[in-house]
Order: sequence, then structure tokens, then C-alpha cells
Amino acid sequence: RLSGTGVFGYQIDENNRIDVTARTDGIYDAGFRGSAANLYANDTRTNTTVDVSVTGNTPDRKAGYFFQAYYANDVDALNNPSPFSQLNTFPNRTTIDYNRRQLDVVGTRFQPNFNLWKGNQLLVGLDWERSWIRSDRNRRGGTAVTQLSPQDNNQTENVFAFYLEDSQSLFDDRLVVRGGVRQTWGNTSLDWTPFAPTLITGTTNYQVTTWTAGGTFQATDWLGFRAGASTGFRAPTATE
Repeated sequence: RLSGTGVFGYQIDENNRIDVTARTDGIYDAGFRGSAANLYANDTRTNTTVDVSVTGNTPDRKAGYFFQAYYANDVDALNNPSPFSQLNTFPNRTTIDYNRRQLDVVGTRFQPNFNLWKGNQLLVGLDWERSWIRSDRNRRGGTAVTQLSPQDNNQTENVFAFYLEDSQSLFDDRLVVRGGVRQTWGNTSLDWTPFAPTLITGTTNYQVTTWTAGGTFQATDWLGFRAGASTGFRAPTATE
């Protein structure tokens, strides 16, 4: 197992700052612990992320902002052959069954905020993200061994969202109410995948509006109440 993290921060001036974080974590050439594991199986799984964040505010503290750009890479490289399987005849036994899946994600978000009046704060947000999965598989062994499609279908996802959230504190901050709305636009593409001729490639667009509302009330020094309601959604998968 190998991991590492690096963090760098720089205070540009009294009101603006930049931070950079890079990290990686993974297991390398480990024994595969799947249901069909054997002495010849092994896997490598890694995850790497890099993000840059810039925060700031106006000198009078009436407005501020947060900007972030990020990249993530996630890889599963699995080799799970069956060289001595009692379920397969000699021509069907595999000496190599290597499946590699790679997920890449790149995105950014921008969130300005405004103190409109006493006790009020408005947050405005813009999010954008693009991700893609690419997989391949290689099989070798007996004379009857054929190539199969990888365990994951290739797909590409794009998401863009705009949202607002406003909060107001009342009664010396004992009561805080908040509400927000988010509009999301996205498209999902089922991409060409090796040795998967029955998959129908194409792109589907979707959009959805979601909302949230809630509040907190501090009744006494030791008793508080919290209530909230919100809506959500699950984006369609590529095969859907």
C-alpha cells in the first residue's frame, strides 16, 4: 500500500487566499479477494486527486467568494485467471484475465456569497463536471478462450448546475430559516465498449429542479430543534 498527500497554501493579501491539495492512495499487486480468487489472481487499485481552491471577501465583509477546480483519477486493474478451474475444460481455462477500468473526473465550482442585510446571507452557485469511464479486458489461455467485454461499460457524463440558497437569522440568532433551489442540466453517453456489439451507443439529456427548506431553533441553552425537507434525483446510467 502506498499513499501520499501534499498541501500548499498562500495568503495573497488580507482578503484572498489560494490552497492546493494533491493526494494519492492505492494498493499495488495485492491478492484478489473475489469469489473466484486463486493464487494467480492479483489486483491494483489507485485513486489520485488534485484540487485548487481560491477564497476571498471584500474588505467590508459584505461579499465573498469560493472558487475550486479539481481532477480525480480512479483505476481498478484486476487480473483474475482460472488456470486450474475444475468447472472449465483445458481449452477454456485462462492464464490471463486482465480487466482495467479507469474513471477520470474534472470539474469546477464558483460560489459567491452576499450579506444583503443583518442576519441574511445569500449563496449563489455554479457547478460543472465532466467524467468518463474507459475499460478494456484481455484474456489468454486455452485454445477455446475468447475475448469478452470489460466488466464496466464505457460512458461519459456532463453535468452543469445553477443554484441559490438564502438564510435568515431572527430573534438574536435563536431562529435560523433557510431555503434553496437548484437547476441541474446533464447528459449521459453510452460509448463504444470493446467486445460489446449489442450495446446501443448514444447520448441522452436530462434536467431537473430540486429544492431544500429548513430551519433551526435554539429553545434554551441546552435544547435545540432542527427541521428540514428537500428533494433529490438519481441521474440515469448509460444503459438506461
